[in-house]
Amino acid sequence: MNEQVSSRYVPSSQIVTLHNGAIYRGKDIVLNRQVLLYKTRLQEGQNSDTFVRTYSLQAGFQHEGFHHILDTVSEDGYDVIILQSKPGILWKDALQTKHLTFDNVINIVSDLGVSILDALETQVTGFSLEATNLWLGENGRLSVINYWDNGESQAQGAIGLCRVCMQFITQTIEIPGPFETLHAHLERQPMPTATAEQKQGLIKLVKQVGQGQASLPTFIFGLRKLLSTNGLVDEGEALPSIAPIPIREARKFNSFPRANITVLALVLIAVFITWALWPSSSSKSNRHVSVTPSQTAKPLADPSVSKQPPAQITATPTDSETKAEPKKEAVIPNLVGLSQVDAENHALAAGLHYNFLLETNSQAKGTVTKQEPAAGTKGMQGDNVTFWISKGNP
Repeated sequence: MNEQVSSRYVPSSQIVTLHNGAIYRGKDIVLNRQVLLYKTRLQEGQNSDTFVRTYSLQAGFQHEGFHHILDTVSEDGYDVIILQSKPGILWKDALQTKHLTFDNVINIVSDLGVSILDALETQVTGFSLEATNLWLGENGRLSVINYWDNGESQAQGAIGLCRVCMQFITQTIEIPGPFETLHAHLERQPMPTATAEQKQGLIKLVKQVGQGQASLPTFIFGLRKLLSTNGLVDEGEALPSIAPIPIREARKFNSFPRANITVLALVLIAVFITWALWPSSSSKSNRHVSVTPSQTAKPLADPSVSKQPPAQITATPTDSETKAEPKKEAVIPNLVGLSQVDAENHALAAGLHYNFLLETNSQAKGTVTKQEPAAGTKGMQGDNVTFWISKGNP
């Protein structure tokens, strides 16, 4: 892909070849920024309009665990998705060169799991967790590149996340044998930086996922527990079987045990002081005071395990939660008749995201011929507007 995409995006180097296209590094020469170009062939029976509608939901989703969709260009039977560029490397390329400790791996994988749970809240689901669709940033976090296409069932959700963990541990892309027997493969895999209890705990978790006994949140919390306890979940203790839940609820689970332990300690101190100062009598001189602490719930995770938000599951709201302002109303501007650059500037000035498509038209080349939604339509800042640009007569 050496040719320039429209008049704005210039590819520089190819990152990886995909079954239906490729990913390139590139530059947005208008805004002078680095971007990723995800070029994919249109499927049979698919046109640019249907493709835009396919990822319209994902285009409005913004999360640091995903590469934001910035723009799209459609031409010559291809769609090119313009994505946010992050410092780092494709995880497939980093897999055999990064030597991480067991704790590092568990932190990275559970952090990715929290990002997936956040995406579930906005109905962004079904994307692949293949090694060619994950980006390992310089901050040590994994992020998803393509989250608008459905991946294979074995690469989604809890099973997909479990495979990512296995690939980290084994430092190989291919995992031998059926997924249901992955735990047996782990038993033979050396883990020099893990304790024997941590290894057995991970094997048990993987077995539960493979047998359909552990949901995505259950798997994530199980990973956290390996770090917080440095050991194995008791055989008689069932991991919490939790349906996919918003991550804010998970934060409540995490902070509850620590608060209870603090309260219990204060109660014990108060009882001891009362006993020590209580007036003595002959009837009480031989009496023994016995205080039995009540059993408290075992913590699901240690909030201090991960230093990278939002993987840090804590009851304290993040800056983005406390400082986020409600979206303001926006009116779709009239872009028809404008040049491409003017139309882009008008859309950005209104606080909108935009996509544009090229089409053969009798109007002057580079002129906007139509738009969707229509001018004057009321919406919210962050909504998408799509416009069509004339390529001139053939």
